[in-house]
Amino acid sequence: MKRVFAGVLALAALSASAGYACTPDELQAKIAAVSEKLQEVSQRDPQRADELKKKFAAQQQGTAEPKTIDDLCKLYDDMLAEMN
Repeated sequence: MKRVFAGVLALAALSASAGYACTPDELQAKIAAVSEKLQEVSQRDPQRADELKKKFAAQQQGTAEPKTIDDLCKLYDDMLAEMN
């Protein structure tokens, strides 16, 4: 999962510019929040955590890959919402 996050961070760094509503720092904070929440879920319910990891990996690698930093922020916001 860390490799997936690293890839997303690299993509975010390449597509970052001053015109986006979501900054690279905000994206990094969202990624950290998803990671922390996923660790919490892993401790409580390992099976659910595995399901979420597979789903999130599919979302990140799907045919409609995020193209902008705003899309990536929305993706991580959606992930957090699903875990809550």
